[in-house]
Amino acid sequence: MGIFIRTYNVYIKTNRSVSNIYSVVIFNRQDCCSERLNPFNIHIGDSDQVSTNPQCGGDLQIDVSHPSISVSCPGMRGRYVGVRLPGSSRILALCEVQVFPGVNVALGKPTFQTSTAVLGEASRAIDTLADSCSHTNVHGEANPAWWVDLGQSYVIDRTS
Repeated sequence: MGIFIRTYNVYIKTNRSVSNIYSVVIFNRQDCCSERLNPFNIHIGDSDQVSTNPQCGGDLQIDVSHPSISVSCPGMRGRYVGVRLPGSSRILALCEVQVFPGVNVALGKPTFQTSTAVLGEASRAIDTLADSCSHTNVHGEANPAWWVDLGQSYVIDRTS
């Protein structure tokens, strides 16, 4: 279990065509450690340095008694979609991240994270297995982040 991103009700435009992406829904880890996610940031932009990309929604909080939160990011553009935990001694674990403009465009794309715990490679967050998780340093680090390179920029055009 971990974080799972799905999209609903927003239109995105690629440099080739317009695709529906809707809104971002993040499912938090429920088997343990659900409090670790708060606060978190979603970054979308064209830099592979995830923390330099604009934030969607600022510092976000999930109610740990609920498995998910929906976040809209209208008007944002980017090739990279990232999740970052601001602060010191933070641990980031993601078990699935999906980005949908019709199909999951994150699947099979290059993934990265600021550090890796044993067997917690960044690619585990896009392998479609909810029990296979990416994981940053187990001792914690300042501002850990995970991101995916979608291979091209997407523009969130408007909300519906």
